[in-house]
Amino acid sequence: MKSGILYVATGQRFVDEAAASCRSLRVQMPDIPVLLFTDVDRSRIPEIFDQIRRIERPTFSFADKIKPLAESPFERTIFLDTDTHVCAPLDDIFTLLTNGDIAAAHAPMRVTWPQPDIPDSFPEVNSGVLAWRKSDNTVKLFAEWERLYHSHVASTGQTDDQPAFRRALFECGVRMAILPPEYNFRTVMPTSAGRGKVKIIHGRHADMSRVECRLNKSLGCRVVLPGDREFAFDRLVVLSGGSRILLMPFQWLVGQWFRIQTTLTKIKRRWSWKKIGN
Repeated sequence: MKSGILYVATGQRFVDEAAASCRSLRVQMPDIPVLLFTDVDRSRIPEIFDQIRRIERPTFSFADKIKPLAESPFERTIFLDTDTHVCAPLDDIFTLLTNGDIAAAHAPMRVTWPQPDIPDSFPEVNSGVLAWRKSDNTVKLFAEWERLYHSHVASTGQTDDQPAFRRALFECGVRMAILPPEYNFRTVMPTSAGRGKVKIIHGRHADMSRVECRLNKSLGCRVVLPGDREFAFDRLVVLSGGSRILLMPFQWLVGQWFRIQTTLTKIKRRWSWKKIGN
């Protein structure tokens, strides 16, 4: 199989979440093969995945994710976290792999764990949306990522997988393409989108279709400030045109208050000048 989508979900909650993500994918790419790696019994898995492979001894940590990536049966694979929502076809990501080994978007925080021997100009990438071409380079990359991840957990007690992935990318020398934020739009951190459609939303909300409509209602520059756990509509700012700023209710009220204060100050100054002139 040349191209396909891969999910990894351990635990029923995340299997259900992966199914919701897959439904959004099916709207955009109904014929793409989809593979799920999971520990959950087949009888409790929604019938939306084409293939299911068993994770025998899950740790319910990021370690469960890395090995399945290396076992992808596809020549070109896109991995999606369970908390993603697909808003457009992703064929152009597969095209990007023609001249590269792997593609990913920068992690919004850039670095989550200090690694002084890696230059700041080489930031972490977010591991929730990944695309790669099967090759000796990527087989070596995933094996090194898994090894470094276990070493990182043992030495620091931290379970985040991205510091180990950063080091593996830096040391393995794979050819990496950077996806723009529109392909991994993280709604739980300050995030911005440029002109055009947001294609993959990465975050949680009770109604992801509504989030998609709100984000892509404008195709201009958009900025989202994070909510506590999920996308917050009142924290979306849309920038359109060269100077026009459309703000959500709270920001709009603050802006109006400042305009009123500025106007009152100008009136007071003019009145004072008139009195002095008289």
